[in-house]
Amino acid sequence: MKFSFEMFRFIPFLLSASIVSGLLKINARNQEVQIFQALILGDEERGQSQYQVMCFVTKVDKGDYIASDAISKLRQKNPRAERQAEDELPELSYQMEVRLHLNRSAAVSPHVRQLCGEAGGATYSRHQDIQHVAAHRAADLDAPSLDQLERALSPLPPATSEPRCSSVSSLAEPCRCRYHLCISWYPCSLKYCKGRDADGQTVSYRCGIRTCRRCHVFDYSVTRKQLCLWDEEPRDAVNLMSIDDDDDV
Repeated sequence: MKFSFEMFRFIPFLLSASIVSGLLKINARNQEVQIFQALILGDEERGQSQYQVMCFVTKVDKGDYIASDAISKLRQKNPRAERQAEDELPELSYQMEVRLHLNRSAAVSPHVRQLCGEAGGATYSRHQDIQHVAAHRAADLDAPSLDQLERALSPLPPATSEPRCSSVSSLAEPCRCRYHLCISWYPCSLKYCKGRDADGQTVSYRCGIRTCRRCHVFDYSVTRKQLCLWDEEPRDAVNLMSIDDDDDV
């Protein structure tokens, strides 16, 4: 199986004690998966001596990103400049329903374990995302592999069965955590300009990229509020910061 990778700002950014270290889009034939990895620094004043890592694995809708061949041709005219995205896309909300076991996650994507190695108990997905993977990999997965795909999942408690962490006072109580993440700049579509060919006919040609900003909201279950201290504080979405949107193709 051949894979192509499209990585957007695949380097750490620090904001409000959070590091978002990668958004990886994987294209395996017709399989489209994106993996968000977030690293949260511990709050020593509240008994957190270690950082924690979470991963969110979701399907990619067609048209969300531009093709990898266009990405490879991007040129940064001013790499130190910080620009605003041209388009603000609607916020996406995800109710995470399953936890992925990393030792069996290859059936979902061989890159989950690679990127989420430190998120062993905190790698989440949804039923629709797993069904999407199964449907697009049906020709590649035999019966044992499909069985491994099912065994790679553990269901989370239903969203309605747990209180929001923001409403829980005890740090030891299970609750539903909410994590906001915004990608402030990424290439989302191609730009086309109009011109005339040698015969004077109007033609369209690729003349650059359009950049977008989109926020994601992940809801998922945690075994104790201690793992979700940010959910009681005012919303401060983690951003993958922009660089230059004067790049062209």
